[in-house]
Parts: sequence; structure tokens; C-alpha cells
Amino acid sequence: MMRILSLALLVLLVLGGPEAPVAQAASSVDWAPNEVVETVTDPELIGTDRLQTTVFRPRTPGPWPLVVLNHGNLAYPNHHDEPRWRPGGVANFFVEQGYLVIAPMRRGYAGSSGTFEYNCDPLEFGDRAADDVEAAIRFYERRHEAKPGEVLVIGGSQGGWVTLAYASKYSDARGVINLDGGVAYPVGHCRVGWEQRLIAAGRVIGAKAKVPSLWMYADDSEIFPPSVSRPFFKAYLGGGGRATLVTVPTGGHSFMWGNHRNEEAWHTTVERFIHEVGLPTPRFNPIDAKTQGLASKYNTIR
Repeated sequence: MMRILSLALLVLLVLGGPEAPVAQAASSVDWAPNEVVETVTDPELIGTDRLQTTVFRPRTPGPWPLVVLNHGNLAYPNHHDEPRWRPGGVANFFVEQGYLVIAPMRRGYAGSSGTFEYNCDPLEFGDRAADDVEAAIRFYERRHEAKPGEVLVIGGSQGGWVTLAYASKYSDARGVINLDGGVAYPVGHCRVGWEQRLIAAGRVIGAKAKVPSLWMYADDSEIFPPSVSRPFFKAYLGGGGRATLVTVPTGGHSFMWGNHRNEEAWHTTVERFIHEVGLPTPRFNPIDAKTQGLASKYNTIR
């Protein structure tokens, strides 16, 4: 059962970037635990806008440590037409370990109000999106459901960039996880020089990074191949960011979607990171021989 749930987690965690609308199907599951849809508001950070937020609560009494999941971009012409992200598998993984899990749709997406704004500037885009993430965290802290200081923020594809941008602006999280993330626009008026803009922006947010981060990429990623992800990571480190890069050899942009090797990568890498930043990991055993042995299979750069 654990393997099935973990595999489902991996299938759902990365929504894909502008070139991967196939991820829509994977995000529409009906077996999510205790799934409810709520509205996040915060006049200070997002004005009169409202964020459509999918919420999964543990069965134990709160308050709970919090996991925020940041979605990718399905590249609909009108982002309000995109479906609400329903990450049941990853939610189940964390809910069973006692976490409150929230998946806010950023302004301009799905049922959230507001507009999607991207003017070929990753920094401007990330700064605005970071406010959406912080608004969601504050909302559940004010309700005394989320424990302040026990926050993990995770994002895949465009959501990975949002997660890193969040960590450069706010310090509520213990750590953040970027899964094959960035802002890639190889079509349209932003296509020229997007790689260089992303790399340069990495140095800027690295200089402002407030918490440690884990980065995971596949060497054969179609969106962020090593020619982009490695310079991006090195720029982030060069700016002063604290980060660990873990790569897997195959799997593409959606590398966490589903083979046994990458399921193991989740257990050996993500759970270890969560443990290292001091968040609850009831299932993690640092002296487990299997965990220790598998760690050598992946390329790690600090």
C-alpha cells in the first residue's frame, strides 16, 4: 500500500510546464483524503482577490505542520479555464504523517480571481506569486490550523520557480523543494533569451534566499535540461542561496511520474531533506540500510 500511495504521489506532484498540458489528466483524481475547497483572502497581500484553495486535513486534532503545494502552468490561453489542481496522492502522503496540506491556485488561475501576469521578467512574476503563497500560509495560521514555523513549501515546474521566489521573500518555511522548476516560455514574445533571464534571476533570488532548498531535476528534462538547470542552480549558489541539487538520469520534465527508481528517489531525498530541516518525518529512519544504500544512486551537488 505504501508503494502504491508513494507512486501516486510522484505521479501528481509535478504538473508540468507550458509544454505539458497532458498533466491535466493526472491532476484530476477523486480519491483525495478529506478534500475540501476553500477561499483564501488577505487584503494586505492580495487586495480584494481570492484564492481558490484545495485543502486536506489530518484526522488528528490540529494545529498541524503545513505543506503548501504550488501548481505548474498548463498553458491555457485563459488560465481561468485551467482545472483546479487536485493533488490527492501527494496530499495523502503528507496527511497520513500529520500535515495540513493546501494547494492554492494563484491569482488568475482556475477559480481564483485576479489576472495572470507575466511580462518576460521571472523576478517580477515570482515576487507577485510569492505573495499568493504567503497569503495562503498566513490565512491558515490566523485560523490556528497551521503551526507557525512548521511549514514546507513544494512546487513543480512553474510552481518550482514560485517556490524559490517565495523563499527569497519570506521566511515562514523551514525549507522549500523545487521539482524541475523554472519559468520557461520557448514560444511567443518571451521565447528569445528565456534561459539567460532565468539563470540571471537565479543569482538574484539566491542572494535573498532565507531558507534551505532542495532541487530535483532529470538529466533528460525537455523543459529544463542540464544546460539550463545546472547554470541556474550554480547561479543560485553563487548568489548565496543554500541548496542541494539531486538529479536522476531519465524521466523527462515529468520525471517523478512513475517508475520504481524515482519512487525511491522520493524516499531517499525528499524525506531526508524534511528530516534535516527539522520537520516531522514519522516514516523516515536515518539509519535504515535501504535508505542509506539508495542514496548513492543519485547525483547530488551541494
